[in-house]
Amino acid sequence: MASILAAGLVGGGVVAGTTQLMGDRSFTSTGSSNSSQAGPVIVNNREDVNAITAAAVKASPSVVTIKASNGSEGGTGSGIILDGEGHVLTNTHVVTLDGTAANAAIEVRMSDGKVYSATIVGTDPLSDLAVVKIQDGSGLVPAVLGDSGKLNVGDTAVAIGSPLGLTGTVTDGIVSTLNRTISVASSAAPKEGGQFTRRRPGLPVRTAGRRAGPDHR
Repeated sequence: MASILAAGLVGGGVVAGTTQLMGDRSFTSTGSSNSSQAGPVIVNNREDVNAITAAAVKASPSVVTIKASNGSEGGTGSGIILDGEGHVLTNTHVVTLDGTAANAAIEVRMSDGKVYSATIVGTDPLSDLAVVKIQDGSGLVPAVLGDSGKLNVGDTAVAIGSPLGLTGTVTDGIVSTLNRTISVASSAAPKEGGQFTRRRPGLPVRTAGRRAGPDHR
């Protein structure tokens, strides 16, 4: 989910506007790579910041880690803040623990370390999208989504999230194609016609018997 946010940011010309992206956004500056990380993005040398770092600093306050638990079962995933009311966009497989829990307890961890309880607003297993709402949140930073109509093949895309629970992970790639329709469903959805997907960061996606992923573009 976070990759959608970041792709829009860089698609709008981050490479040409690194300084504007950084703006007055707070960041963590350290004198050593061994220093403890006090913020979502560590910037050791502000005089030599590339577009990926700038996009990460800009977007990270809007990226959250979601923890779902049901009895002894639990899991984590990523999400993006949609508005100041606390609505967060994430994946159905995250909030339903791969379809095993209809009413999992949800917690949302912000980039500054604050943790809020949240409730599930709705899920769509066929698109693997879900919305949760943070309870009594404050100081929320809604994501600024880019214009997909301005994307070009070859534009840099930045993904920010929590693969395997590793909060604040940043990686990059490129927009490999546009206007391609694929069948996407959550692992929480009924498996029909050989279609299966587990949209986890770094893992291949299986759609109608064909693999797609980081090495299958």
